[in-house]
Amino acid sequence: MPRLNSAAALLLSLTAACASTGPAAESYIQTRDGALLSYRKVGNGPENVVVLSASWLSPDLDRLAKGRTLYYYDLRNRGRSGRAGSVRMERDLADLQEVLDWFKLERVTLVGHDYNAALAAVYASQNPTRVERLVLVSPIPARKFPYWNIYERVYGERVDDQAFQKLRELDRSHARRLDPDEWAAAYRQVVLSGWVQDMTTLRNMKAQPLVEPNLDPEPLHRQYKALLASLGDWDFSAELGQVHAQALVVGGEADPMPRESTTEWATLLPSARHSTIPRSGRLPWVERPSDFFTAVEGFLGGPR
Repeated sequence: MPRLNSAAALLLSLTAACASTGPAAESYIQTRDGALLSYRKVGNGPENVVVLSASWLSPDLDRLAKGRTLYYYDLRNRGRSGRAGSVRMERDLADLQEVLDWFKLERVTLVGHDYNAALAAVYASQNPTRVERLVLVSPIPARKFPYWNIYERVYGERVDDQAFQKLRELDRSHARRLDPDEWAAAYRQVVLSGWVQDMTTLRNMKAQPLVEPNLDPEPLHRQYKALLASLGDWDFSAELGQVHAQALVVGGEADPMPRESTTEWATLLPSARHSTIPRSGRLPWVERPSDFFTAVEGFLGGPR
């Protein structure tokens, strides 16, 4: 493990001090190549659950910490984690390995949403002895074609016109430079309007997907597109067939992603079940939390 530079050491010490005053521990992991990965640890139960993408899911999944220990973390260049190089699935897989090693976790449940669901499943296929269970929420398609083009079309049709017009007005007034917080909030509304069935349910969302040092959504959007482009015409079918872990695939009834794409995950995984959350889009833990947690806790064995 490389020595921390002075700025990183100060950041780690400050966050550790803040964490000591509350029930959740928050700090940073430094990877072998020097990247800082933000994490939040909640609970102290015997079952270890690692949640990929703290900025999207924390603290909204804290309910799962009853009788368990949750380790949320942000992938590099996303959320509260530091910026370090380009983003590729191979790098994300290596970082996930480092997170498990850092906390000395030998057997875990992985929770992932969207791309991170695919990341968790591929990791499980490569490390069968480390992953006991998978919770895959609104995953990207297991294979790009034919589903991704359908998703992009349906998503584009659902984006709220008023939210989009407000974003355009802010762009003309240079809000991205003059008021980056307002710009990020407006951008978030546009993105999520294509994902959820009822925008009012976003009031339930405590997570903050756009935060420093990755507050500006435009570089994040370009990074996400480049990440998917790096996968080419992806098809994870072979990898999913090698997964030994039990899996729960959760999809929303109103997800712009074709339902056949989500159910295909449950077909390809050797030991999987599928749950469709009614009146929900791509954020079922926010839109229909009661139904979502009933399904997930039932899979995990209930609150412990």
